[in-house]
Amino acid sequence: MSANWILIAALVGAASMARADGPITVTELRARGVLGELGEPLGKIVVVTAVVVDGNSLRTKEASGALYLRITRVGERTLASPALLSVADRSQLKPGQTLRCAGYETGGFSGIVPHEFEYIEAYAAYGYTFKTHWVVLKVVEP
Repeated sequence: MSANWILIAALVGAASMARADGPITVTELRARGVLGELGEPLGKIVVVTAVVVDGNSLRTKEASGALYLRITRVGERTLASPALLSVADRSQLKPGQTLRCAGYETGGFSGIVPHEFEYIEAYAAYGYTFKTHWVVLKVVEP
């Protein structure tokens, strides 16, 4: 193999390695999907076993006034450590309640983006990040 081919192969390899560590495109995201905190694809309906947690007990500003599920089982699989997910729909839930419910994990980006305060007045929030939360479809067992 000539030196030119080795150089081309090295450049192509370096370009693909740089690409693997960089951001992915929306097209790639849609094609590949995202595994959530529960180890299941976002948007996949599963039944979980969990305890409802009052966000105020977590003692963080972000959690204040919200409800969370401390999930210990996904389907028949026991998690190695419980997952704590905020809940989108609070109507069926009461803090301290242990339940099984059908639903799905979903998510999106939110927070303060870089250079945002160059355009608007500053406010208290967290940095721009991807977060997931749980959507309750039905409480299977109270």
